[in-house]
Amino acid sequence: MSLRTRQSLEWEFLRLLCDGNLAPALRAEYCAQLSPDDFIDITHRVVFEEIRFVSRASHPVAPALLREHLPGRVTARGFPDLEFETLFAGNRSAQDEPASQIQKAYINLKNLK
Repeated sequence: MSLRTRQSLEWEFLRLLCDGNLAPALRAEYCAQLSPDDFIDITHRVVFEEIRFVSRASHPVAPALLREHLPGRVTARGFPDLEFETLFAGNRSAQDEPASQIQKAYINLKNLK
């Protein structure tokens, strides 16, 4: 698999974690199942670490709060040029529910190991 394909799969998973229709508890569950080391792109790793930090099972954050605070947290870690619009875009054309979409993206990411 090419590096570009791997990065695309990582980005898709992160985008789905930020989907406004994904239940906060489900986001927290997926964050607990992965490690930052599962991401080879350093930018993706930092984004995941910040999503994971605010998505704990004991206190999952609402999608609106995630979207509000994530850009500042990632920028503070040295990534000011990240395209948050595409990260927060969602997939309005997909027929699957957010839970189904993220399950597929998770499987794709885990199968790369």
